[in-house]
Amino acid sequence: MKSKPKRSSSQLAKRGLIYLLAISIAMFILIPIYLITMLAFSTSDVIYSYPKPLLPSEMTLETVSFFLGAYRIIDSIKRSILVALIALVISLLIGAPAGYALARYIFPGKDSFRLLFLSTRAFPMVILSIPLTVIYINWGLDDTNLGVALIHVAMALPTAILVTSSVFIGVSKELEEA
Repeated sequence: MKSKPKRSSSQLAKRGLIYLLAISIAMFILIPIYLITMLAFSTSDVIYSYPKPLLPSEMTLETVSFFLGAYRIIDSIKRSILVALIALVISLLIGAPAGYALARYIFPGKDSFRLLFLSTRAFPMVILSIPLTVIYINWGLDDTNLGVALIHVAMALPTAILVTSSVFIGVSKELEEA
């Protein structure tokens, strides 16, 4: 039976710093989410008081019902979900076959092709706003769910292609053929 090699104090300190950094990043993300959630279910007295308690003394749906009762919020939420689903379906319908081709086939310029996908994420959308607006108006896509979804597809497609490519690389050819 082999014994585990002992770790040096510098390795333990390095690992401890990595854990501390990970916990700090998680707290940086989670604390605002917790505070927003707590205030969403608090009374208006608690919302306007200072300092705010870390744990709510009483829970209420007053703030949430006020938000949901605002002008056309429910319609906006439904429209956002519809646009997200359209963008998701189109991105996967285009991105999955493209990712499969990048993962399984060897062709000239394959690496340049991947770099091209990544470079589209660095291209500022503001530069394309006027030409896209003209195209959308000419095609009748302005102020439609499909028009908004297509813009989201344009932004999400490079990521969808690279992620699905990574997934297909992780699946062995033998498993795929079986």
